[in-house]
Amino acid sequence: VSTQSTWGPFNRIIEHHKMALDLNSLSLDQLRNLRESIAQEVQSLTQGYSQLKTAQTRFSYSAEALQELKPEVQGKKIMIPLTSSMYVPGELCDASKVLVDVGTGYYVEKSVESSKKYVEGKIDMIGENLDKVGVAVLNKKSDLEMVTLLLQAKVARLQEAQAAQMSKLDQIKKP
Repeated sequence: VSTQSTWGPFNRIIEHHKMALDLNSLSLDQLRNLRESIAQEVQSLTQGYSQLKTAQTRFSYSAEALQELKPEVQGKKIMIPLTSSMYVPGELCDASKVLVDVGTGYYVEKSVESSKKYVEGKIDMIGENLDKVGVAVLNKKSDLEMVTLLLQAKVARLQEAQAAQMSKLDQIKKP
């Protein structure tokens, strides 16, 4: 059971989203920079969402494993994972207690029932954070679309103004 904290940095990004700008007052370069910044935030939030989903899946696997720990499995032969791809044979000596990774290399011995509650709490907390980050991703994507449309409109207006000015210059040059 692992409790790696992967959602903390995203609270700052979510809070940053609440800031407002008058986009019409920005220059083309400022709009381009803003679009780039928002695109990076969307990417960061999307990666964070993926990391949270992965953490939630890992906790779900831990919850499933804890469901299988019953007194009748005590003394049975098991395969113990050393890494994600290497296992060694072992024997389950005490099915009533487990070691829980509480982060940064610290482990706590807990009863199976206490561990189930702990894991379920983590799954719920990650689920809440997934909801928040998901909303932030949708909002940022909407912001990105709005800034992109405004940038395109400003470029179109600038091109129209340049075309009109060129037309006037052409008329002036013709006698």
